[in-house]
Amino acid sequence: MSSPSATLKRTPLFDLHKRLGGKLVEFGGWEMPVQYTSIMDEHLCVRKGAGIFDISHMGEVFVSGLEAERFLNHILTNNIRKLTIGLGQYTLMCNERGGVIDDLYAYRLDEAKYLLIINASRIDADLAWLEKQLAVFAGRENVQLKNASDEMAAVAIQGPRVVEFVDKLFAGPSRGGMLVAKPTDLKKNQIAIWAWGKSIGGELEAYVSRTGYTGEDGFEVVVYGSEAEDFWVAVLSEGHASCVQSCGLGARDTLRTEVCYPLYGHELDEETTPIEAGVGFFVSLDKGEFNGHSVLTKQKANGVKKKCVAFKMTDKSAPPRPHYKIFSSEKEIGIVTSGTQSPSLNLGIGIGYVPPDEDFNPEHPTTRSEAMRGQADLLNWAGHNLGVTSTEAGSDWVIPFSDMVNQSGGLGRTIPVPLYQMVYHDAVLISYGEDRRGGHNNLLLGILCGGVPELPADLTKVSKDSLALIKEMAALNKRVALLEMTSHEFLDANRHKERTTFADGTTVTVDWDKSTVQINPPLN
Repeated sequence: MSSPSATLKRTPLFDLHKRLGGKLVEFGGWEMPVQYTSIMDEHLCVRKGAGIFDISHMGEVFVSGLEAERFLNHILTNNIRKLTIGLGQYTLMCNERGGVIDDLYAYRLDEAKYLLIINASRIDADLAWLEKQLAVFAGRENVQLKNASDEMAAVAIQGPRVVEFVDKLFAGPSRGGMLVAKPTDLKKNQIAIWAWGKSIGGELEAYVSRTGYTGEDGFEVVVYGSEAEDFWVAVLSEGHASCVQSCGLGARDTLRTEVCYPLYGHELDEETTPIEAGVGFFVSLDKGEFNGHSVLTKQKANGVKKKCVAFKMTDKSAPPRPHYKIFSSEKEIGIVTSGTQSPSLNLGIGIGYVPPDEDFNPEHPTTRSEAMRGQADLLNWAGHNLGVTSTEAGSDWVIPFSDMVNQSGGLGRTIPVPLYQMVYHDAVLISYGEDRRGGHNNLLLGILCGGVPELPADLTKVSKDSLALIKEMAALNKRVALLEMTSHEFLDANRHKERTTFADGTTVTVDWDKSTVQINPPLN
């Protein structure tokens, strides 16, 4: 009898995932790594440093020919005519009822050549739909479809520190798409072509776009399958100093859920329209007729029967999961489509569908299943972003001190630097690594801004010296915004005194023996 894994598809990186210790699971018919260390580690690594994901299970379809633009504009919701060479856009492919067949990225590589990146679970359905639509398209003799999914591989390199090393992966200026000197010259949604690898016929091409599905800056790179392993190893090598880490699909899901990105099969399906899913911004009703145009026009004018919302839990409970019911004042009103524990927020978050006219105020909606029930705050779906980058101030949430205690163990494994900090709306969290005297990891909580919240009573997991330092820093009660860390040094042989310098010239000197902190220049 064959093992279950024998029936699953594998990407060109499968053997490398095994050698790197990836935990392989079934995902949409593929055997893929769900994690290498832990979802928490890999998630925070991408939020603060850099991570690389295997996305080779996704499909690549080239569409070319003199009528390619007109054909794509007929089957996709966004306006493909707005794409200049080297530019891409998020778009959707709908049926006549306005239901979503797939959501995808479309790139213009040349005057009459496009690349579509489609979801792994929809490759067969997408190709069948494309061929069906092309068969009745008036200019079909001038449109060519090529499914390159089996010969290509793809990786996503995501995180704020990717820019530190991505240029080292490609030599010289781009040779197609957007003409730039190096990858970091690309702007969001732009794509360029570089040489990567060789075959009997000559050099092979890599398609490099400044896109991603994590909410962080980064790049997605499509290479030939034969070159995928060498490229992954090159990323780990060149990105080592920037703390790049191999990441699995578990972190990719928590990352996209934090920033409210829809996932096909969860928020999107053939019975749900882009308007209902909250992605109507990517529907160009004024570009002319396309599949689903009439239905979407009516929904835009008259409203929808359901709407997609995002929420976060406000009390301690198990995280929400897909198919959990959503209640308001004991009334069942909807269903959860995506739900997880947010590593950034340290609480449950989710996405779901509810009636469009449901009044949630002042009542909090709740989620419920046989396994859990908890209070939740409803968030605005449109443009709401639960995630922040390491240097982004002004976010609309703050991680409570009590939620952050003793989490730096994961950070220490993921980001091997002595100090790392994140800026929030009214607090700066400074994370130190191993406390050598206490023999365990601590999280130094805060230089507070705009008010001192009450310190949590239970700080048993934080050493006494750390606690004293926390209280001293809290007593400063001054506003500060220390952004990018530029250098760090120990000032004594025992590493009990250390100084960190930030991009604005501010220095923070911590004396662990005296439990003091000095900030220069002093806070105003």
